Amino acid sequence: KIQQFENKESEELNLANQKQNNIEKINQILRKPKTLNLVNNMFSNLGSCAIFNNVTHLYIQCNNLVNLQGLEQASNLIILNCSQNMISDISNLKSCTKLKQLHIQFNCISNVEQLQPLLQLPLEELTLHEPMQLNPSYNMFPNPILFNDEDLPDFLSHFKQLQFNRKLSLLPKHIKDLFGKAVGHFKGPNIEYQGQIQQMTPNGQGKLVLNTTQFEGDFQGGKKKYGIEETPEKLYKGGFDENEQYIGKGLLKTADQIFEGEFLKNQRVKGGIYYVQDGSYYEGEVLGQFRHGKGIYYDTDGSVYDGEWVENQANGKGVYTDPQGQQQRGNWKQNEKIE
Repeated sequence: KIQQFENKESEELNLANQKQNNIEKINQILRKPKTLNLVNNMFSNLGSCAIFNNVTHLYIQCNNLVNLQGLEQASNLIILNCSQNMISDISNLKSCTKLKQLHIQFNCISNVEQLQPLLQLPLEELTLHEPMQLNPSYNMFPNPILFNDEDLPDFLSHFKQLQFNRKLSLLPKHIKDLFGKAVGHFKGPNIEYQGQIQQMTPNGQGKLVLNTTQFEGDFQGGKKKYGIEETPEKLYKGGFDENEQYIGKGLLKTADQIFEGEFLKNQRVKGGIYYVQDGSYYEGEVLGQFRHGKGIYYDTDGSVYDGEWVENQANGKGVYTDPQGQQQRGNWKQNEKIE
């Protein structure tokens, strides 16, 4: 895929989403672009790439970088977006003496001392960020930027023209223009998200892996909206409410049951239950794991009970039909007919 860009004359080179992990392949390109987009690849380092010599705008977010070694050659660099990596060392930026804009949010920068290399640069815009939260119960990144409010003013006072953004509300327009619909790839301990983003949170189609839980589907405002959620114990396909609880029509599979029907606040309300172990089937009202309310149970021996239930037992009015077709009507208590 790299070779196809070799002889095209353009001041912009877009290599986003190419799944590249070897930066040296970029040296095969004969062009000398001023704008280079390497967003959403798998680069763990920038090596010693001559193509950086001419670059003024560099976008390398959503890779696996831990430092910026290689950018000491980027003496013409004006804008750098290296967000959404795992960078803890930015000392190589000292040579970028023309750098005016730096976006470094969502990295492993945890204190002001790590930003000291920036003091020699003519920065006009610097973007840092608190760790993104998909859900209040967990953070996306292991080493969030948690600057002491007393430290920041003193540090920022060294920059005369600096426009400092503690929060980034929107992806910069020029980045959206480069690679179309905004996408993100975020990694942290026991968590990974890849998919569409808006305002730096999952929004649209995406895939989230959190510990042993995997969700793939639609996100809205950083929360699950509709899709498939899998854990070692179960699989759920359906909708989620504002608290990310099951709601509406859905399908839930466990080792011993398959339920398809209506959910409310994670609870099954009404639908059909197929019992995997013996092949029996129930359709009707439910309460959690139980047949509860009105419903029909079809046993594997051919018998059927149509009536009222309380926690998996026939309780109340109902009709029992045995395998030979004989019926018993009346009141039932704990699966026994009463007079």
